Amino acid sequence: MKRIKKIVLLFIILIVSGCSVEYNLTINRDSSVNEKIVAKEYTNRLKTNTGLDEKSAVNYLYSLFERGNLKTNMSYISKDGATIATVTGSHNSLEDYAENFNSDVFDRVQVDEDGDLVTLTIEQTTELGKDSSMSLIYD
Repeated sequence: MKRIKKIVLLFIILIVSGCSVEYNLTINRDSSVNEKIVAKEYTNRLKTNTGLDEKSAVNYLYSLFERGNLKTNMSYISKDGATIATVTGSHNSLEDYAENFNSDVFDRVQVDEDGDLVTLTIEQTTELGKDSSMSLIYD
């Protein structure tokens, strides 16, 4: 139950922060992990920042975060001038999740288990909200 409370708290923080990337992480009772990422960006901005058409831009950004042997599914839709991409994947264990974690904002995942309590520690390595040419496309 504590796991669910922590995950809900994380999502509330993401929603309040106005982030255009929604990240859902589900830790199952057998310690397997399911991920779902929904990224939304204005289509015109996506095209401008990548110099690609919508489909090519989505595929390019998706390829940046390939995770070796992890099989993921990706789809996208265009709605109200925005491109919304959804990626799902699953891991057999928390260790598998930590080993395959890939982000340009966060560094490695540390997993600590103490009975029913699971603590994930993830270091943020890139500051968001910069107004420079080096800021991330979804920043």
